[in-house]
Amino acid sequence: MIYTNVNNVPFAIALWLADDTYAGSNNLDKKQISVTSLLKPIKQLILGKHAPEVEADVISFLASRNGTAVHDAIELTLKSGRYKRAALKLGYDQSDIDRMVVNPTEEYMLANPNAYPIYSEVRTSKFVGDWEVNGEFDLVVNGQVEDVKNTKTYSYTKGSNDDKYIMQGSLYRWLNPKIITKDKMAINFIFSDWTTIAAATQSNYPATPTIAKQYQMTSYQATELFVMTRLREIEQLLLVDLKDVEDQMTPCSDEELWRSESEFKYYSKPDAVRATKAGFTSYVEAAHYMATEKKGVGLVKEIKGQVKACNYCKAFPVCKQKNAYILSGELIPTRSA
Repeated sequence: MIYTNVNNVPFAIALWLADDTYAGSNNLDKKQISVTSLLKPIKQLILGKHAPEVEADVISFLASRNGTAVHDAIELTLKSGRYKRAALKLGYDQSDIDRMVVNPTEEYMLANPNAYPIYSEVRTSKFVGDWEVNGEFDLVVNGQVEDVKNTKTYSYTKGSNDDKYIMQGSLYRWLNPKIITKDKMAINFIFSDWTTIAAATQSNYPATPTIAKQYQMTSYQATELFVMTRLREIEQLLLVDLKDVEDQMTPCSDEELWRSESEFKYYSKPDAVRATKAGFTSYVEAAHYMATEKKGVGLVKEIKGQVKACNYCKAFPVCKQKNAYILSGELIPTRSA
């Protein structure tokens, strides 16, 4: 990927934004794939492999680099040993602090069964047939896998990424069954748009700007079946010619497209260009307005929500699905097609 700086981001910040530290091993031709890639839309994987190198402005990586910076800071606190001093400040007993150990070996844990293990940023891999699946979890605290997510409150209140979080944690357990021994995982949210007003007035809103949420993970057997099914699908698609391969793929879902919610509008006449009333969140709500306020006269139309993920997808230059969204107005491209 070629980076640009069209917004004239300050030099030092631009260098930081252009510094990609992702260490995942991904090479479909060599049958190497990461947990992160297994969870990506299949089109992004297969079509992205054939896409030409594209330009990306560094400012578009601000959110992801902030997330990486938080991960790096937590890792430094743990691996530097400073966590002991921090734990003491938090009021932990010295005896409990002495039990804490970061990234212990299996031999250490066997010799010290009362230890409190904390694993940070450990990369492991496992073979499934000829495929090597690899992944690096954020944290495993005393047997529970945890991930830190820098995100907007929408992800917490709507649960839009819950299934992805659960499968990600389940895949890490599948890779590390001796380290990850608990059936529940945790997502430690840090919200970029949290406000005190919303917390005080909205019932489903997080009470604090950072909060943990527990999830029940998928069973080891079901997770392994997911991996095997996904790898089989990838293998089959890699054998298909590029000009035909997209026709054999399942279209990206609304969740994968980051589609916003649809809006429903009431039109007094079927051929009207402008809506008489807009802002309805469901067809039922709009139809009720038409039936009660307009005596059943007129028409309700669904205005599909905008898709956003395409602009960040590696397969953008060669994807037919995104072309249809551009034509329909459901996608406003921020990069050349």
